[in-house]
Amino acid sequence: MALFPKIKKILEQQEVCVLSKAGNPEYVVMKWDGFQKIKNNGDQLAKLQAQVEAESEEENYDIDINKIPV
Repeated sequence: MALFPKIKKILEQQEVCVLSKAGNPEYVVMKWDGFQKIKNNGDQLAKLQAQVEAESEEENYDIDINKIPV
């Protein structure tokens, strides 16, 4: 449990702490507020992506310019 105070101290100064093992990042520890911001942004991006996909499906129609009356 000696690691927890070190992580807590880093999180008080920054938003994220990366725990590495043999030079490879293993875990990311972050404040709950920071995680919620990332999660909310992800949810908003998913909604926007679904909206764009729905709009692009609606616009998939074929227009023959030869059949347009002049």
